[in-house]
Amino acid sequence: MPSAGSTRSANAITYARDKLRAPFMGILEAGLQAFPLLIAIRYFEAPENTKAFIAGAGPIGFLITPLTLFLAAKLRARPAQAAAITFLVTAVFIAGATFVHSMLLFTLCIIASQVAKVQHGPLMVQVYASNYPAEERGRRVTTPLMLIAFSSMVFSWLGGELLDIEITYYRYFFALMIFAALVCAWALWTIPAERLSTSNVGNPWQNFSLIWKDRFFGYLLGSWMLLGLGNLLALPIRIEYLANPDYGVNASNKTIAVLMVLVPSAAQLLSTKIWGHFFDKLHFVTTRNLLNICFPSQISSVGFSSSTAFLY
Repeated sequence: MPSAGSTRSANAITYARDKLRAPFMGILEAGLQAFPLLIAIRYFEAPENTKAFIAGAGPIGFLITPLTLFLAAKLRARPAQAAAITFLVTAVFIAGATFVHSMLLFTLCIIASQVAKVQHGPLMVQVYASNYPAEERGRRVTTPLMLIAFSSMVFSWLGGELLDIEITYYRYFFALMIFAALVCAWALWTIPAERLSTSNVGNPWQNFSLIWKDRFFGYLLGSWMLLGLGNLLALPIRIEYLANPDYGVNASNKTIAVLMVLVPSAAQLLSTKIWGHFFDKLHFVTTRNLLNICFPSQISSVGFSSSTAFLY
């Protein structure tokens, strides 16, 4: 059993390294959230099926995170080092997307980079669970999240400005994204954490039975999934609507970056401390339900705004 001193040391190291990673994570978040689809539309003039695969890459990646966690446990890996490897893989595929000139290769590399990037999520949950006391996890996680949001705001603005100068300049900020992914990997590599094992991770499929065995959990999971699905469906449609001249808007790249990345990141920056406080003080289900209210409200507001703009 780890001593109190070693626990405090792991807590401090995790917090420091996570804050170091956060600004570079913000660059990745902003870069992969909107720009690949924008480049596919305006540089490669990609067909609908290609744009659909690019838009769906992140959610597809989330579906296989249980397998990644299970594989890391089978290999007895440390979760922080396993997360670092996912960022290394992300850097490799972004590099591929940077230097290829074929739409097919660009699409494959971007899809692979987005799938690889999201694999760090459950691994970092293991790190936080091991190194942060339960009563302060929300507070500890909020500062890096705020740094991520601020970095996303700055990078999305600069990226939009750069693409408005010349669309082919996307390779320059892709190069910055490669550097950011490598820094994220370096920052995570030295974070201490207990090695994973299949006994504490479990079979990736065995917990599916909880959906019908625990009806309350199944209800919560179902409502969360439906709201998340609606949000994920709406995100790429907004970019398509703003970027494709067929719909009559044909917004500038900076405008799209501001609307799709900067504004949500600003909202995250302003509200993260509040959600961190709720996470530490309220029951998880209460916190989750409060957050659920935000999903339909923001989708409805965007739909109303789009309809109004179309009428005028």
